[in-house]
Amino acid sequence: VTPKSLVISKDPDPGADNRSKLTLATTELQIDPTQWHTLTAELVNDQLLLHINDKFLTQAKHEKLNVLKSSFKFGVAGPVAQLDDIRLYHAKPIPSP
Repeated sequence: VTPKSLVISKDPDPGADNRSKLTLATTELQIDPTQWHTLTAELVNDQLLLHINDKFLTQAKHEKLNVLKSSFKFGVAGPVAQLDDIRLYHAKPIPSP
């Protein structure tokens, strides 16, 4: 996350020959770095949806997102970032009618 862009990436699988991250989505944005912003990430099966300040920003889809997670990372491009009130919820998707 930077004030001008957000990148969703997937770390390489453990033991993989290719150690580079896989970029799933890149989105331009304009946020004021001197203000607090609310980032919401929803992970449902193989899809990740992101909102900033209650506005939809981007989404990413990959089969490897639909696995049990042992970690979740927030990468920040730049010298400093402040994260506050991080909350994780377990939710189930609403079934389609």
